[in-house]
Amino acid sequence: MARVNLDGKVWKDPRVKRLAKRRKWSVRETVGTLAAVWDVAYDNKSAVMPVIDVDTAAETDEFAKDMTTADLATQQDAQSVRLRGVTDRIEYLLAQAERGRLGGRARTANAKRAPGGRLANGKQPPALPLAPDLPLAPAPDSKMSGKPDLATSIAEAAVAEINRLSGSNYQATSQSVRDLSQALAKAKHTPAEAVDVVRSKTPWLTEPDRREYFRPSTLLARKNFQKYLDEVRAKPATQPCQSAEVPDVDYDQPPLAFGGSA
Repeated sequence: MARVNLDGKVWKDPRVKRLAKRRKWSVRETVGTLAAVWDVAYDNKSAVMPVIDVDTAAETDEFAKDMTTADLATQQDAQSVRLRGVTDRIEYLLAQAERGRLGGRARTANAKRAPGGRLANGKQPPALPLAPDLPLAPAPDSKMSGKPDLATSIAEAAVAEINRLSGSNYQATSQSVRDLSQALAKAKHTPAEAVDVVRSKTPWLTEPDRREYFRPSTLLARKNFQKYLDEVRAKPATQPCQSAEVPDVDYDQPPLAFGGSA
């Protein structure tokens, strides 16, 4: 999978901020969701995506429409959009694939590189930007390695419990789950609280109108999480904790079956 790395310019891009404001999300949540959509475009090696695929990758309804409004995509036709800024990267991936098909992969692997990352022929390897105004590089605090930190522990505990109870295959390492768990860790929540919240919403699994919301993007969304946690704390441990209202849907739509991303 062609993974997306993001540098600081993405976080400051006014289009991203407009999208975050429109969705009523944090910029971190918005960038994480955009990265999930860009990943799919790179994997498919096409800047054009069906609207339903964009919304599914983003795990939220009308995300493609909001991307278009924020000038991060253009309407291709009634059923699809063209993502802005991914063409150069896709062309590079296609070129790499063709080079491999012709046997160039072995020659590239054995090519002697000069200082600065240049090939022996003096050419600079293609950069991998999202777009000239949306370059890509590691985002601050985006990697979870070594000893698990609080955010990692929250993500792993919550996702494991969601998968166990629902038979799903969400990934604790997906960008969207990592962003949500980082927000919870910043608010000083714990893995145990995350598990309690997940278990408290188990009754949703038997309710057709709520079952689809039994997922990380709903349960770990900070604005929902605190409400659900307050419900857990307000009720005796022997009583099931269940919200009387359908959860907010700002972050919601079922995830892609192949990705298991939250």
